[in-house]
Amino acid sequence: MMYRTTVIVALSAVLLTACSQETAETAVPESVLVQVVPPGGAELRRVFTGDVVPRHASALGFRVGGKMVERLVEVGDAVRAGQVLARLDGADMGLNVSAARAAVAAAQSDLALSRAELARVQALRAQNFVSDSAVDTQRTTAEA
Repeated sequence: MMYRTTVIVALSAVLLTACSQETAETAVPESVLVQVVPPGGAELRRVFTGDVVPRHASALGFRVGGKMVERLVEVGDAVRAGQVLARLDGADMGLNVSAARAAVAAAQSDLALSRAELARVQALRAQNFVSDSAVDTQRTTAEA
């Protein structure tokens, strides 16, 4: 009996569903662009090498790099030998000078240390505590 009731309910649901109106619209397919690639397309490709260079170039420039803070001439102006054309920011050069001074101070410190170690090794050699090779090595380091 239970089986019969289940079958009747299922058939009723199917029949009621079949009687309803369709509300779903059919989707229009989107258009697609199609292009045919001819055979041998890769062989027709040409590759060339070369350099891209400006039509007008100047071999002039600053001796050092940096930011240009002032341009004293315009394009097309007549200039004469020795005339200042532009100025660079001095901050970069100031940093370079500071770095060079620090390198000099470090080199002087290394020289003082090498000379002190050479004197120490020579004193030890006089007492036969180190070999001539150790003295030569330290002398070479001090000279470098």
